[in-house]
Amino acid sequence: MNTKKNLLVGCTGSIAAIKLPVVLNLLKKRDPTFQIRVILTERAKHFVNINEISTMAEVFTDQSEWHIAKGLNEQSLHLELVQWADIFIISPMDANTLGKISSGICDNLLTCVARAWDLHKPLLFCPEMNTKMFLHPITSKQIEELKIYGYYELPSISETLLTDASGAGALSEINYIIDAIFNHVQQLQHQQMHHSGDNDSTLEPFEQKYNHHLQHNHASQSSTPSVSPNSVVQHLTGFVQVKQRAQTGNQANKPATFAKANYLNNHKRTHSGERPYRCSTCGQSFSQSTHLKNHERIHTGEKPFSCETCHKNFARYSTLWNHRRIHTGEKPYKCSFCSSAFSQATHLRKHEKVHLGVKPYSCEICSSSFADRFALTRHTKTHLK
Repeated sequence: MNTKKNLLVGCTGSIAAIKLPVVLNLLKKRDPTFQIRVILTERAKHFVNINEISTMAEVFTDQSEWHIAKGLNEQSLHLELVQWADIFIISPMDANTLGKISSGICDNLLTCVARAWDLHKPLLFCPEMNTKMFLHPITSKQIEELKIYGYYELPSISETLLTDASGAGALSEINYIIDAIFNHVQQLQHQQMHHSGDNDSTLEPFEQKYNHHLQHNHASQSSTPSVSPNSVVQHLTGFVQVKQRAQTGNQANKPATFAKANYLNNHKRTHSGERPYRCSTCGQSFSQSTHLKNHERIHTGEKPFSCETCHKNFARYSTLWNHRRIHTGEKPYKCSFCSSAFSQATHLRKHEKVHLGVKPYSCEICSSSFADRFALTRHTKTHLK
């Protein structure tokens, strides 16, 4: 980059906050001249080692606002940070902070910065929360509220979360977040050079990655609230004032559209919580008929999908798809910490816990803790001998 840019990173109290060191490290590797400051909420400090972060960026907390002496005529810290930063990204943004900012509440340093943020500068946010919280109807409404202000959503994806729960609401892929930040940096530099945001020729590479990101998300999760393809243009061509956005029909609020009526009906159930498809064997209910069919195969033992190479049978096509990689050797899931690659996302998540030190499974007999439940099961058996 030809000019220095100032990035302000907000980190909230979600388990994905443990990936903050990875994000900062990758940003510094990609451009050592990047100036970075970090705001940690009180709950974020539970997941982040401040001493480690301080070696990569200047760190501010709620206490920083009050510990820095200010005269009556001097500017508050949150206003200084707004003036200093060129880009503000909140990653991860937990459900609590999403609700606060969308409602205008500003009771800590991070939300005060968001409330005072200059709408001519990009603000990116990465929602990340428990699947049940993410699928609550108010979540999509609050996300749309932020997008009305001109903020840019880096959508959550559907995968196995760090807590081993599988579903929607996981943090966007790290490399995708890094690409999004630098895409906006390039836009800022382009504006400075040409005093115009009309030339969007530099946006094509990121647009392709954005589309790939959304396709990957929809392929793995059909019940996640849908993102309109038109939002890609909104996401990439940015720096439009809220007033201008309203005068042009506020396209960021354009409802999601679907090719078939049943696709729309399935999507509506993510908001209503309706589960009309019930298993006749165990009584468990589902929002989509395909989910019920997959579940019923647990009871019937049916395995209609067969591997063309070894002829092994599977109950789900997605399981067959993962199995095929054993024969092809494909390993599309790359570790953010080392050069390891994996054929399945769940294997990657388990591997990353080794780097991150996440051990959510604790032994009830002794104080030992483990990264996955299988390791805990093996350990528990040692007490039973």
